[in-house]
Amino acid sequence: MYQTLKPRRGLMPKVAKSLFLVMLFACLFGLFQTPAKAQDRGDPEGVLDSMYLECDADGLSGDTLVFKLRYHSDNTTFNKLQGLAFPVQITVSNNALILLDTSTARTFAGTAVALYEQKVAGTDSKGGADPTVSPVHFIIGAITFGTGVTGDSVFANIRLRVQSIATVITIDTMSNFGLTVSPSFTTEDALGFTPAWSPDADTCQFTDVRESKHPQGAVLPTDFALSQNYPNPFNATTLIQFALPRSSQVKLEIFNVLGQKVVTLVDEELQAGYKQVTWDGRDQKGNIVSSGIYFYRLRAGNQFTEMKKMVLIK
Repeated sequence: MYQTLKPRRGLMPKVAKSLFLVMLFACLFGLFQTPAKAQDRGDPEGVLDSMYLECDADGLSGDTLVFKLRYHSDNTTFNKLQGLAFPVQITVSNNALILLDTSTARTFAGTAVALYEQKVAGTDSKGGADPTVSPVHFIIGAITFGTGVTGDSVFANIRLRVQSIATVITIDTMSNFGLTVSPSFTTEDALGFTPAWSPDADTCQFTDVRESKHPQGAVLPTDFALSQNYPNPFNATTLIQFALPRSSQVKLEIFNVLGQKVVTLVDEELQAGYKQVTWDGRDQKGNIVSSGIYFYRLRAGNQFTEMKKMVLIK
């Protein structure tokens, strides 16, 4: 199963209002400017700050997918980020969305703003409010009265549960009208400005590792092993099977003949057993690769490493 994320550039022209978040950020604390002023102010330190997404392979559990919403800021001294607000629209194809996790505890767990005094994570009350129906409007914000943050770090976790089918997940920024919240940063000296939406990696792929039956009927393997892919050569998809005698941190990667990594299929801890993964001939960005010779390498912690060759023919 591939779960593909395609962040889109730019700000969407419309979003419904979220009264609760407005009251929290605008009324109670008065730190955020109106959207027009935030747009006019710009970044106080030259290089425009940005927000972007990245995959979190370690966050996978079953059909739960986790994306990291990160910020990059060059602000220093009194311009560190004291407030961050970011509304996004999440669209899941094939009616595959089961649930969007909007709890503040998991949304901000392990993030740079985890200890901020005020945090908000929730859906929009006027549109896209049902976390089980796509598209969903997810509004995320955090504010502190103490020292702000800067640099490059995680702002929030976007955690989805989807059905185990081919799915395209699109996460896009949302702008707004009137007094509703738009993508905003606020510095320690109460200067507000709008960050850029910068999808550095425009596609994420999550590979489903499945259990496979051993022909001899063994419950668990006794040794690590990497099998030859089948079919080989192949022209669409190929199956890679491997055996783990005990739980291991597993990385399965594919390289071209120049030794350049094409895609990481698995990078997570797996339980002992016989496993199988399907590769569909796409690279890390979801592009179909050209015909040729490729190598796949399995690493299981520091206990096992093996590489084999395969041929893609179109």
